[in-house]
Amino acid sequence: DHKVWYEKATSKPALSALKAFKKEMDQREILNPGKLFH
Repeated sequence: DHKVWYEKATSKPALSALKAFKKEMDQREILNPGKLFH
C-alpha cells in the first residue's frame, strides 16, 4: 500500500517537501497520491 510509504515520507524533511509537491500536483489533478511511488 502506497500509504505506508506516504506516512514514512512525512517523517523525512526532504521527502516532506516532495509530499507537499505531490499534494499540490494532486490538487491540480495532474497526478494522484502514490501514483509515482506505488
